[in-house]
Amino acid sequence: MLHLLLESRMYKKFSLGINERHALEEIGYGLPEDPNIWGDGLLMPAFCEFFTLDPKTIFEQVKCPVLVLNGEKDLQVPPNKHLSAIGTALHEGGNLDYTIKKIPGLNHLLQKCRTGSPIEYEQIQETISPKALQIIKEWIFKQIK
Repeated sequence: MLHLLLESRMYKKFSLGINERHALEEIGYGLPEDPNIWGDGLLMPAFCEFFTLDPKTIFEQVKCPVLVLNGEKDLQVPPNKHLSAIGTALHEGGNLDYTIKKIPGLNHLLQKCRTGSPIEYEQIQETISPKALQIIKEWIFKQIK
């Protein structure tokens, strides 16, 4: 019973905190009203961490060179908001060796896409865009010089 209470509270806090709930539903991500639909999965350590982790604190601790890529059409991690936040956290943590790129026409999986919707993922044949691979390759070569 306690686990259902915790699960329900955690889920409600999470689902009510999503301002973009309607936008998520439009791109194919529905969040069920009843937390029991997800069952014990909500209490898995990885899922609990997903609810409570503040990525800013992690990025502030990273001291090695960093390459951050985001597709321009990423609907799961909107680039305009998140890329600047990552850059700020790295900078505030003292890391000045980072590269951040928003790649035009790519989705969350760094694939060329039409809309960026997760619904498209299974329709796209490309595993990862050659454009993204080229950026990764160039960044790696810069690191070893």
